[in-house]
Order: sequence, then C-alpha cells, then structure tokens
Amino acid sequence: MKVGLALSGGGAKGFAHIGVIRCLEKLGVVPYCISGTSMGALVGGWYASNKDFAILETLARTGEWKQFMPVREIFSSVRTGGGLFTLRAFRNFLKKEIGEVTIEKLSLPYCAVATSLKTGKEVRIQKGPLGEAILASGCIPIVFTPIERDNDLLVDGGVVNNFPIQACFDMGAEVVIGVDVRYVPGNLEHELSQEHHILRWRIFRILNYLMDLIHPEEQIYPKEKMISLKPYISHIGTFDFDRVNEIIKLGEEAFEEKEKEIRILLSLPEKTKTFWDKLFE
Repeated sequence: MKVGLALSGGGAKGFAHIGVIRCLEKLGVVPYCISGTSMGALVGGWYASNKDFAILETLARTGEWKQFMPVREIFSSVRTGGGLFTLRAFRNFLKKEIGEVTIEKLSLPYCAVATSLKTGKEVRIQKGPLGEAILASGCIPIVFTPIERDNDLLVDGGVVNNFPIQACFDMGAEVVIGVDVRYVPGNLEHELSQEHHILRWRIFRILNYLMDLIHPEEQIYPKEKMISLKPYISHIGTFDFDRVNEIIKLGEEAFEEKEKEIRILLSLPEKTKTFWDKLFE
C-alpha cells in the first residue's frame, strides 16, 4: 500500500513530526511520498534525504537556530530585500548539511508547498534543489525576504495551504497519514503573554497564527483514505525550540492515540497486548 505523509507547518511545533515518523518506523512503515509546508517541508525533506534528525534536535536544543535571524541584517534587508531577514544563514546551513541534492534524487517522491506572490496561489515544488524548496516553503512573509524561483517570488506555503494533504494523493498515495500541528483558534493569549521574548519573536509567532486562522479548514477525506493526527500542542510557542524533547514526545503520543486506527488503515496486525493491557481490560 502506498502511504503518503502530509506534514503541516508550525514552527517549533513541527518537531512533533519527528515523533510520528519514528513511530511509523517502529511499525516498519516507510512512506511512499511526503508533502510538507514550512517546518513540515524541512522535516519531510530531512527524512527523504536520509539525514539524522539529531542534527535538527541539537540545533533547536542549543539555541543555535537564532543565528538564522541576525539583528544586523534587519536594516539592509528591509531596504533592499522585502523582509526583516535574508535567510542567508539558513541557506548556508542547508547547503552544508544536505549539499546540492535535488528533489529528483531523493529516496521518495517529495513536495514542498510555497505561495506565489505573483498569482497568490499554491506552488508545489517537486523538482530542483531540495534546500531552495525548503527555504521557499518556510519563507514567512515580511519576516524573510521572498525566494526567487522561475521568474516568481515565493513565500511560506502556509499562506494558502498549511496542511498539504491533496499533494500526497496527487503524487500517487493510496492512503495518507497527516500530522497537523497548526494552532487552535483562541490560543493567541499564550503567545502574547511570553514577556521574555523580544518583540520581533512575537511578531513572527503572530504571523504564523494568522496564517492558520486564514486557512483553518481542511478537505474532508473518507476514513479509509486519510487519518489526521493532531498533537496536543497549542500551548507550545512557535519559537519554543528549547522544548524539542517535549514536542517530539507529543508527536509520539498523538500517534499512539491513533495507532489502532492506523493499523487498520494500513492492514497491519493488531498491537500485541502487554500484561497490564490485559489486566485492565
């Protein structure tokens, strides 16, 4: 059975995708294809290029991710680039870690979703340099300078499609497991109450939140075609990267809650019951 994996955007919350992927691996399930928006595009591309997730986890845990938004860039970037930051440092990081690998050379079909500033429509990136696809998919408007590609300017795919389920089906998936880490409307109060963050971090989080509000709905698919995992994660901030271990665990817990349904969907054997499971039946 061809299993598609659709990963939503959501900043630090997207580390929950790693927890889900690890649970799938334990079941022996290898996705046929992956689609992702923003952080989902990063995690999905990292997996498809066979990179060790420990690299991303260390980047988050140590705070090294802050190098991607150097304050010194703001003045020149605003005047000439169309965003607060250029993404130059993140581009260099991706080049160092994944090199010049192209999407066509990945181990499985992959799609990163971005938004065209020219047409205002979804752009599915399924060929060309993987690093540039990841950059475009996560290029938050105003915060980052748009990415030039094919005579167009691309920004974060979350503007038009922050949970790219259909892309998996269009790549040939027979069933799709989706991981949705978007905000639940009404949780902005937590974001605004984090006084230890300086203003620009709050602006970034608000922009992420607004993109989720614009497109909170998702297309309904029959249960025999689609399972959506929604980790309990709205209390996590967009930039709470230091909580990476907790976030990954939340992804694992979301998987465990739906494991029975996933086994049925994928025609896998029932989970072997432990002594304690039998005792409390």
